[in-house]
Amino acid sequence: MFKTPKILTYAGVVPFFFLTVLMLYQTQSQIVFAFLYLIYGGFIISFLAGSHWKQAVMNKDDGLQILCMMPTILAVFIIILGMVFNPVWMLPMLMVLFVWLYRLDTKLSGDVGLEYLLIRRNVTVLFCTLVIISFAVSYEF
Repeated sequence: MFKTPKILTYAGVVPFFFLTVLMLYQTQSQIVFAFLYLIYGGFIISFLAGSHWKQAVMNKDDGLQILCMMPTILAVFIIILGMVFNPVWMLPMLMVLFVWLYRLDTKLSGDVGLEYLLIRRNVTVLFCTLVIISFAVSYEF
C-alpha cells in the first residue's frame, strides 16, 4: 500500500527528472534549465534542513541548529552564484548539499525509522544521478 510521505518524497524528484530531460533535448536553453534546477533544489534543501530545525530547537543544541541552517544558507549562495556565473557549474555543489542532508538524516534518524531512511537514500541516489547526467550533457569540456 502506498503511503503519502513515500509518494510525496518520490514526487519531489519529478521536477528534477523533467529538467534533466529538457536539458538533454533543448540544448539551446540548458542554462535556463540549470538555473531552474538550482532554484527548485534550493527549495528542497531548505525544506529538508528545516525538518530538523524542531529537533535542534527542542534539544537546545546550538551546534545542530547551525548544522541545519548551513545547507539553506549555502543553497542561497549557490543560486546567487548561478545568477553571476554559468549555473551548470553550480549543479555539483547542489549535489553535495543533498548528500550532506542525507548524512544529517542518518545521524538524526531517531524517530523517523528505517523505511524513511531507505526512501531518502533512494531519492538521494536518484537525484545525484540526474545531476550527473545534467552536468555531463550541458558542461562544455
